[in-house]
Amino acid sequence: MATTLRLRIHTELDLGEKNLQDPPQVYAKIYKLVPSAGQLKRVRPPREELVPVSGRPKDWTTINLDPGHYFVEAVLPSGEILADDVKLETGRESELTLEGERSPHEWLSWQHLMGDAQTVSTVDRSFSRLRVLRGSQSTQLLSTPHSALVAAAPEAAQAWSLIGETNEDSLPALIGAMNKNKNGIGLSAYMQDAERVVFRVNVDGLQGSGHHNLNKLSTAASRYYIVVSRQHSVELLSLPLPWREIKSHRPVDVEITVQAPGDPREFYTSIGVLDESLGMLIGYLASGAFPSARKLCDAAKDSLFLKTSNPLAAAAGGYALVSTDTDPSDKDWHAWIRNLYQFFPHIPDGAIQWGQHCLRRRRTAKDVEEARKAFKSAFQRGLPFYSLGIRWLLEGLESTSRDDPEGAKMIEAVRRVAWNTCFAQAFTIIRVGSE
Repeated sequence: MATTLRLRIHTELDLGEKNLQDPPQVYAKIYKLVPSAGQLKRVRPPREELVPVSGRPKDWTTINLDPGHYFVEAVLPSGEILADDVKLETGRESELTLEGERSPHEWLSWQHLMGDAQTVSTVDRSFSRLRVLRGSQSTQLLSTPHSALVAAAPEAAQAWSLIGETNEDSLPALIGAMNKNKNGIGLSAYMQDAERVVFRVNVDGLQGSGHHNLNKLSTAASRYYIVVSRQHSVELLSLPLPWREIKSHRPVDVEITVQAPGDPREFYTSIGVLDESLGMLIGYLASGAFPSARKLCDAAKDSLFLKTSNPLAAAAGGYALVSTDTDPSDKDWHAWIRNLYQFFPHIPDGAIQWGQHCLRRRRTAKDVEEARKAFKSAFQRGLPFYSLGIRWLLEGLESTSRDDPEGAKMIEAVRRVAWNTCFAQAFTIIRVGSE
């Protein structure tokens, strides 16, 4: 006779909304424990269930199990492992709460869950404001911890050479050329302490109280960038905007965290999307846990790919699917990757994923040629939104275009940018300059 287990992961989350309908979820593994040689042995394979991650006691998942002794384990995007055991008795409902490590502040809870709230040194107080710059091509943001540096977004294919060829000596000239003498608009921090500053921005979302709607502050743009200055360099962040939650279609905040790490060789900045539906998937992508990302992607696949309101979310799913695809047979989602490539030319990631898919399939020479075409198209579209796209683009061009003069130039340009890319982050962050 089956009994029930109510299971949840307790972590306080500040996602910028007062009444979240659906909390984030991760998969938990549930092993039945049986006696073996005087010890308890886990019965494999485990059962896997989606479990809510929330600070609200009402957020449970109810699971029907046979009576017995069970071991439950979940791995968060940060890499934190939560585990406990529970005994289930016939006719009784049991509860198990896995407790996540407490965040230093509730407003740092999302960064903590993603593994971005690292040990840091004291941050310069001038990080507490950003500036929005009105450029002809896009909207740009600026923080000024050392000096009032201003930078604008590079245009498409020019971004590769513009960024890759800049050093400390040419950095002021680069910033001046990018700025185009446009004046900025000040943005205040959402929250801050002595170590970190957090900003929240969106497009057509909340405004005020630390939430900044970029469309209301300046001319709408196809891409949004942030430039954060360091002592001898800047960090260029590509913001995944606009972003909408796939179920409700509501605008979602993008969170920018600035912190000076204990090791000066590390990056100052991180980007988070406060999306309770797909935020965990993106966190697993950042940590390289592609099987975990794939499981979440499969759970949300219909919503992810049948909706066109958020192609950037579809790109996250595309990376999870392509990176874990080992079956050479045709699948329905292959067409969705091709559509992301063909229908959204402002997103280089779709072209990169299609090229990678064609290379992995590689049934005929036509597949290789299709991959070559896709990778070159991606280069012309500019910087990928996701850092994994830079790695895949470099590998793809090296595999298909090494002997092609045009391809060789692309390879060299992408390689210079890849050397200075933060691959520990899901979204593209590049250090420009010598530091």
